[in-house]
Amino acid sequence: MMTKTFQNPERLAAGFGTVNSLIAPAEIERDKNDRLRLKSRNERAYMGDMQLRWLLFVLALAFTTPASSQGRDVQCHPTWATPDLPITENTFRYWSRARNEPVEIGPRLDAEMYSWNRGALFQLQYGYFNPWFLSQTGEQTDFPNVDEFISNLATSSSSTGYDPSTGLFNPSLLDGEDVRSPTISFWMPSLRYVEQNMRTAYNFRPCEPGREPPEEDQYVVQFRIEWPGTENIEQSPQIQRFENAQLRPLSTPNFFQLFEDEYYVNLRCALDRGCNGWIWERERNYILYMRFPESLRHENPDGFWLAPTDAAITLLEGWKMNEDIRVRID
Repeated sequence: MMTKTFQNPERLAAGFGTVNSLIAPAEIERDKNDRLRLKSRNERAYMGDMQLRWLLFVLALAFTTPASSQGRDVQCHPTWATPDLPITENTFRYWSRARNEPVEIGPRLDAEMYSWNRGALFQLQYGYFNPWFLSQTGEQTDFPNVDEFISNLATSSSSTGYDPSTGLFNPSLLDGEDVRSPTISFWMPSLRYVEQNMRTAYNFRPCEPGREPPEEDQYVVQFRIEWPGTENIEQSPQIQRFENAQLRPLSTPNFFQLFEDEYYVNLRCALDRGCNGWIWERERNYILYMRFPESLRHENPDGFWLAPTDAAITLLEGWKMNEDIRVRID
């Protein structure tokens, strides 16, 4: 039997001359082709699996995504908010599916309370503040009266800008950034407060316990007060935002801007996510940060923002109290 010898012992010592390296070239080529074919089959199987998953994902979205446009049938979210339940009268922390009832009851939605914003005092029902303040529990109905509320304001000037000596807004008293208004939510066109926590409502047409699903013309509007219809509007940091928008207008489809005598409008809209942005009603000095369904723009491309804005200002005008809100000194 003939023994094969190696001409380069250094290569053997380095590990290059092992038995595996003596496999015939034809066998090496067959093994390489087998591995390539296996790799190709695995890649095709992987791509087919990904395509199937993507198709299932798209189908799931089509059947489960909440309807946010007015033209679609309402799919109730959350699903437990059905007409057979009692109408919600209080805030609550969460809904127990096991008990089919709310847990950790908070204040009554119809409780009257006061709110102060940059020199304006409002009296409104607690339910309009939505998303709900979940830190408050207990069926509280005895909110502070007006004197107690003003006295409390006087002790928190650094966070509210309230000046006890004048009853006006004084931004120099603020310890930090400008005061941020809580979000107010209401139904169009009825203007009533929403009996569902908008933190978990998912869309602009949430179902509410004890009520039928919204009709096609019913939707929720949300807003924050950036300036409350008082004098000295030049103190608002939003004025600079409008001036910048006028100097550098945006022409992309997602943005809507309007600068006229009565209104300045600076909105951004996204399909199924709503329109949001700042609107300045210049005659009565209101600046609001608004949020409402994007589908309104399809129905009225130029004036879709006007009805929600006028409704919000109508509520504010009805809530505003015209009285001296300086601290009472006995």
